[in-house]
Order: sequence, then structure tokens, then C-alpha cells
Amino acid sequence: MSKSISSDLDWKIGDSKLDRSGRRIYFAGYSKELSKKGKKIELWQPEPISNAK
Repeated sequence: MSKSISSDLDWKIGDSKLDRSGRRIYFAGYSKELSKKGKKIELWQPEPISNAK
């Protein structure tokens, strides 16, 4: 599932988007830490999550 980029968007594990180089990347979850601005830190990886629902 591709979504448009938005800083206030809640991603689901397995969602995908294109990175700056045009490659597809997959959402892996949020970090336990928050950014300096208090926002969630998104974790992305180049391979799809095998157990995504």
C-alpha cells in the first residue's frame, strides 16, 4: 500500500513509499524514542516485512 508523504501520517507495518532515489521502501515500525520535536521516529527498510498482515 503506497501513501503520499506526510509528516502527520500514521503508517502501518508493511506500508511502502518511494525514497528520495525512487526505490520502494517498507515501514518497519516506530522507534521507542521521540524526536527533539516530540514526534515519532519512523523506521524504514529496503525489504518487505514477511509477516505483514
